[in-house]
Amino acid sequence: MNNLSSLIGDLNPLSQGNVLLYWFWLMIYSVTLVATWRAHRSMTRFLCLVLNTIMGVNLFISWSITKVLITTFWLPTLLMSLAVIGTTFYVTREN
Repeated sequence: MNNLSSLIGDLNPLSQGNVLLYWFWLMIYSVTLVATWRAHRSMTRFLCLVLNTIMGVNLFISWSITKVLITTFWLPTLLMSLAVIGTTFYVTREN
């Protein structure tokens, strides 16, 4: 019975692991999205593009879980994305 409850817990899109994975994905994806565009060196741009591709929704986290989490946490998702993107723009500014 314990195996069945752990399987059901893993399938729950709002489980603690899925929510943590979602926030990690959102932060890394937002940073690499801006860094790919703003990087000055071609090697840095390439590495950010590769990391951004790896962090794509379909490779790292499923579409269905992402849709459930985005609709559930729409305001924190928007605020975190804006904060991370704004910080990344500030950090990668030209001197």
